[in-house]
Amino acid sequence: MKILMLNYEFPPIGGGAANANLCILRQFAGRDDLHVDMLTSAPKPGIVSEKFSENITIHKVGIHKKHLHFWRRAEVIEWLVRAGFQYRMLLRENDYDLAHAFFGFPTGWLCYRKAGK
Repeated sequence: MKILMLNYEFPPIGGGAANANLCILRQFAGRDDLHVDMLTSAPKPGIVSEKFSENITIHKVGIHKKHLHFWRRAEVIEWLVRAGFQYRMLLRENDYDLAHAFFGFPTGWLCYRKAGK
């Protein structure tokens, strides 16, 4: 199964949902039946893809982040715009069975806009 996970918070950014997402990825790591791409944020500009495990790749979309545990409206919008490009690229390059978005906005909004496409 191919899964695309989206969460604009992921350690070191965020709190509860970021840590919950990390715990889920730890459970998925090493499973032969799963391939996971994780789209998230990073505290400094740029796009970085790194392997979490053999079957999990984390795609970090960097923004101009001031505080690791507090989001300003401008930061959310910046991530939404920058992540949108990466999200569309991942959809073009992969045939996912499931998209899992933490939060209704901004991550769920990306999924909603592309639902059924």
